[in-house]
Amino acid sequence: MIEIPFSNRTPLTPLFANHTRQRVLIDAILEQPYGQAFADSESDPQIARLQLGVFKIFAGDANHALAQQTIKTCPGGLLIAESDAWRVRILGLIGEHCTTYLRTGFSFEKLNRTHIGKRPMPMRKACSKTASGFAQ
Repeated sequence: MIEIPFSNRTPLTPLFANHTRQRVLIDAILEQPYGQAFADSESDPQIARLQLGVFKIFAGDANHALAQQTIKTCPGGLLIAESDAWRVRILGLIGEHCTTYLRTGFSFEKLNRTHIGKRPMPMRKACSKTASGFAQ
């Protein structure tokens, strides 16, 4: 695995296209000069790992010859596997050192503003929308 400089991370984008969680982190690493990106190739990557703080996000072919290396050389932190293939591979290699966490996802697209409007005043105030975004 080689470190991919910020100026050449665009080829990694398709590997992370199906990631629905951690988009803020993924986009910050791929589109801004934050974090680190590693891949098997700078021009035609098949496997990649993004890192920002404690977050380590895997993508690409979980059965690639370098998958084991990219998992075992990953510094500690929160290892994020979007696919079942990556989850199985990570747990198979270092599962005895891992704790898995059930996460709940939220969608602004499915936010029911009518339901929020029926809630007691403190919640309505906390979730009121302003012209510039959500107000506290």
